[in-house]
Amino acid sequence: MNLMAWIARQGLVKNWATHAKWLNKAADLFQNWGTDAGAMHVTVSGITPEGQPVSREWQLVATHGDGPYVPTLAASALVRKISADGDKLCGAMPCIGLLSLEDFAHEMRGLKITTSEKLA
Repeated sequence: MNLMAWIARQGLVKNWATHAKWLNKAADLFQNWGTDAGAMHVTVSGITPEGQPVSREWQLVATHGDGPYVPTLAASALVRKISADGDKLCGAMPCIGLLSLEDFAHEMRGLKITTSEKLA
């Protein structure tokens, strides 16, 4: 994609839609080099208010081709939250704490996406 953006900026291609047919065939050549599964692993470490070290791990695994939905989960959850609590959520604001893991879990229903977390 970066190469395609660079080519477009150079003015070598004005409309990628006219190249869709051969680009799709080229993409199909790479289809067997990947899988339909994807994963994410996040570890956060810090100190509790009592001064004790603490670490939390969170994992997400997407299978059956559902990985591309992962980036859309936050937007879907925000739309749902704004629809329900729109009168409280207006204007610019920090997003910290706006969504919970349960909000994301709600959006993952029906998809082959699982998460797990552990306090280490």
